[in-house]
Amino acid sequence: MDSPIGRSRTVSESLDPKRAQALHATLAKRGPLPESGDPLPAFWHQIYFWDVLPADELGPDGHEKTGGFIPEFGLEQRMWAGGRLRIERPLRLGIEARKTSTIESMAEKNGKSGRLVFVTLRHELSQGGSLALVEHQDLVYRNSGGSPDKKFSTEIADHRRSADFDPVLLFRYSALTFNGHRIHYDSDYCRNMAGYPGLVVHGPLLATLLVDEAESRLKQLREFEYRAIAPTFCGESVEICSRKMADGQSLWILDQEGGLRMTAVAREA
Repeated sequence: MDSPIGRSRTVSESLDPKRAQALHATLAKRGPLPESGDPLPAFWHQIYFWDVLPADELGPDGHEKTGGFIPEFGLEQRMWAGGRLRIERPLRLGIEARKTSTIESMAEKNGKSGRLVFVTLRHELSQGGSLALVEHQDLVYRNSGGSPDKKFSTEIADHRRSADFDPVLLFRYSALTFNGHRIHYDSDYCRNMAGYPGLVVHGPLLATLLVDEAESRLKQLREFEYRAIAPTFCGESVEICSRKMADGQSLWILDQEGGLRMTAVAREA
């Protein structure tokens, strides 16, 4: 069997400003709506380059079946564990862009919940023939059950703001990203199949909130790296925290008990 490392696929589309305007409203952002020709805010590219698949190519969790682009591992759950983003130049709305996704690495380990497979995808986004963004996406495949140990932050925040998550927000973000993963909208699936107490907030939605916080503090964002520590659930209220560093911002998300949900570092150009 050929190794899947290096396997790639490409999708192109025009970056419709209407979709960015819908995310602007979903995130309850203030200010003018993004228009054609405007730069796309960092990490908002998640709402473009959909994988549009028929139902018979989806797995029981609503995601693309493994065994195609991603190999079959015999594991039930897929989690977005973190990633890294390097911005060469902003993408512009209203202009066609291209995304090439490549399987960069795979590794198998054993954890508290059993067998784990880590997959890193490299996404290269270009526009007008020039590279704009390079994103590394870290995925974990595992079986259901188990929960991470509670972790706490010792950092002191310069800034804090609260964020809340309800079913409408999760539904709208799933729609904008064309994400069929049932953990974000199917409560019965979460409780009975995935072992979660309720709907799970999207990892990239949490990362988007951290990127927005970083961009509000920095002159120009160049690099962003983040790691999911523990899942956040619908109905929870969290705090978006940031602290100034010499070359950027340290960022993190806390639950109401001070437990870490996500950490990140943002660096200036």
